[in-house]
Amino acid sequence: MTTLARAVDFLRLVVEPDRYDAFQNPESIRHGFHFCVSLFSLRDWVFNEFATRPGWNYGASIREFQTYLELQNPEYAIISDIANAAKHLHLKHSYTKGVAGADHIAVFGSAAISGSAISSMPTLEVVVGGKVYQLLFTAEQVLMMWQKLFVENNWD
Repeated sequence: MTTLARAVDFLRLVVEPDRYDAFQNPESIRHGFHFCVSLFSLRDWVFNEFATRPGWNYGASIREFQTYLELQNPEYAIISDIANAAKHLHLKHSYTKGVAGADHIAVFGSAAISGSAISSMPTLEVVVGGKVYQLLFTAEQVLMMWQKLFVENNWD
């Protein structure tokens, strides 16, 4: 039986499979949202497991850890907002306001913005403060940040 007991379990058994599913279904808002929610939720798993251990230098609170993550990768704020909006139906608190200068975020299928996709691959796009981001590319950058942090800190 598979159990989710540690942050590395959540990364390997939830986040990475969500990535695979999202890339297999690049226009599925459900898969895109789920990938963003799991990327955002990994913050809580890591904080809860490691914040009280010696050598933790990423903030004394979840809010400070959020700030640290946004400094490592500003696109983490976008992923956080998407996850927040998916959970609450609308943004209750915007992480992107300070990072991207936005007060709202919208997710569209690629053809909905200009009638044609940014790339040749159909995908979801995110509009933050008037700037268009490819959702899966943005999420992939955040996943790479997490993977780097796990290696650098021996969180496995």
